[in-house]
Amino acid sequence: MNALTKARDSIAELLDAMRHTSQARMATQAHQRQQPAPAPRATTLYARSTRGRSHQMINALRICQQRYDNAEPECDTKFIDTAEGSNWLAGAVDDLIEDTLYVAGKRVTEQVMQLESALAEHVAAKYNAGHDYDGALGQVLRNVLAGDIDKASGALRLLVSKDEARKMAEELVRPLAQVYADSLEDDHD
Repeated sequence: MNALTKARDSIAELLDAMRHTSQARMATQAHQRQQPAPAPRATTLYARSTRGRSHQMINALRICQQRYDNAEPECDTKFIDTAEGSNWLAGAVDDLIEDTLYVAGKRVTEQVMQLESALAEHVAAKYNAGHDYDGALGQVLRNVLAGDIDKASGALRLLVSKDEARKMAEELVRPLAQVYADSLEDDHD
């Protein structure tokens, strides 16, 4: 039973106690109108019966307050908005770029292919727009064919910066954050 349901039940109990008190007071008042002025002892009895109802109301209020105080807040914060989520996101971006990202015990492959496609489209768009600095795309291809990966990666950085690749990867990884958080909760259960 969640906190909202408990609070509603407590309020219903309080209203019920108030209704009983009100009905008892009205019945007593109607009874007093029909009879002559009550003796002092009857007044004391009326005060005692009201006091009993007052205690019920106070107890009902106390119970409501305790339920409210002990209720756990409902969590509206998304995992990605927490410090742990931000740390996970930074690591997940690196893992996606390195093709080593696992979420919920499964290797992420769809987002890797999407990242590769986005990077290729980015490089092609730069090349088509004439932003191929010093023939960087040709240098990449030639150095890869020659087996000189260090020169190839240097030429590639002229076409795609690490920040651009990280932004693309983050867009692909961000939707997986809640899946990751849910898998952690499942492991704890």
